[in-house]
Amino acid sequence: MRNFSLVFLVIFFTVNYTLNAQFFDKNKVLSNQKELLDSGIKKVKENNFEAALKDFDIAIELNPNSNLAHEILFNRTQLKRIEFKKINSALEDYNLAIELNKSFVKAYFYRSILYMFKSSSFSSTIYKPLI
Repeated sequence: MRNFSLVFLVIFFTVNYTLNAQFFDKNKVLSNQKELLDSGIKKVKENNFEAALKDFDIAIELNPNSNLAHEILFNRTQLKRIEFKKINSALEDYNLAIELNKSFVKAYFYRSILYMFKSSSFSSTIYKPLI
């Protein structure tokens, strides 16, 4: 009976430790994603676009399905659209942001502008963000 109790305790603490480690790792990823999102936005404001894009890319790679992913994708897309003029890539990111959050109105709005841009003779500018 004593061996059974010892085995039970070892299993209990192993499972408990594993579950706690997963919980803290998930929170750590979300924290890191938020820090990278904030850092990317700051770099955009400083006109450091390449570094901002790297921050957004790393944040998405950490967890593409997190609660922050649609917001990170949206910011990355805005940067691609405005500074790098990567229309097709921006459309892909808007679609991913909408897929992650079906009620993300800003992504629908800007995606529709890009579709208008691609299908008409809007030639000189791509709309700047209204926010």
